[in-house]
Amino acid sequence: ITKPAELEEFVDIAISKGRCVYDLETTSLNTRRDADGNSCAKIVGVCLSHDPDEGVYVPVAHEDAQEFNVSISVVLRETARLLANCVLIFHHFKYDGQVLRNYGIIIDRDDQYEDTYLMAAIQDASRKEKGLKYLSGALLDRPQLEIDDLGIQGTKKNIVAFNMVP
Repeated sequence: ITKPAELEEFVDIAISKGRCVYDLETTSLNTRRDADGNSCAKIVGVCLSHDPDEGVYVPVAHEDAQEFNVSISVVLRETARLLANCVLIFHHFKYDGQVLRNYGIIIDRDDQYEDTYLMAAIQDASRKEKGLKYLSGALLDRPQLEIDDLGIQGTKKNIVAFNMVP
């Protein structure tokens, strides 16, 4: 999604369905604020889905394709609208929730979100692996795409900064 109107339309559909998967892509895993009060983890994009067979990506701060970025203010406005009207589904809410809090989006009611990371822990307390890659393959029989599958070369640990993805 590269235009505010497209995001608004997607959010309208998600609201009508009552649920939306929500995943942030950021510049850092550090959820703290720096000395100036800014979030160390800057939002560079948001992944959304209201359907098991459909998902979208909203670039926010991509370096190589700035003309496709949707402004952070629009993304935060639509996130607030989602939050007010449907349940958001996260994987590891502790992280995404803190990043959103740093941006002024506060999720403080249990009925506003679900967390697949915690659900996996509850479903099988002995399960050591709770990452999306594992759960996608093991529970859904849907292998997660590798970054290399998208034609993007990562580092030796297959890590790439999302804001540098064209």
